[in-house]
Amino acid sequence: MAWYSPLVYAFTQSLPSIVEFIVIVIIGVIVAYGVAAVLRRALSLKYFDQYPEVKGLLGLSVGAVKAFIILVTLAIAFSVLKLGPATLYMQEIANYLPSLAGAIILLTLGVALINILVDYIQRQVGGASSPFMASVFNILRFGLYAVIIKIAVQLAIFYLDTLHQPLPLL
Repeated sequence: MAWYSPLVYAFTQSLPSIVEFIVIVIIGVIVAYGVAAVLRRALSLKYFDQYPEVKGLLGLSVGAVKAFIILVTLAIAFSVLKLGPATLYMQEIANYLPSLAGAIILLTLGVALINILVDYIQRQVGGASSPFMASVFNILRFGLYAVIIKIAVQLAIFYLDTLHQPLPLL
């Protein structure tokens, strides 16, 4: 009977932080869905009805805000989780999640905005009829994708460098 006593002791010591983790995650998810619903209603009434070419960004921007709130909630919840020797790893995960959230939001919104920008320029120039101009716009789109991906990778992978020094310009 005595073989499980250290395990039971460790579990009972970490049980309050596990309950606190679960409560923080539940409250954060409820807040994220509430903010997303309010934001969807507010943006659909005011701004996105005026500009039909960017109406598709409504769901994307609301989803990005919801994902950001959930990731920040997870970062906060992981920071309070005390699991003995695994606490150090939980702290590293909590420190990494905001950088990951920034990179995901940058990629999703950046790619959508690049598509809108290049399509707008293509309509203004009238380059859809010429194969040469179509290839020029595809190269422009690819170059802008590369810039967004480079910045997102710097945010996500090299997050320690970006925390201690400003993000260098390309």
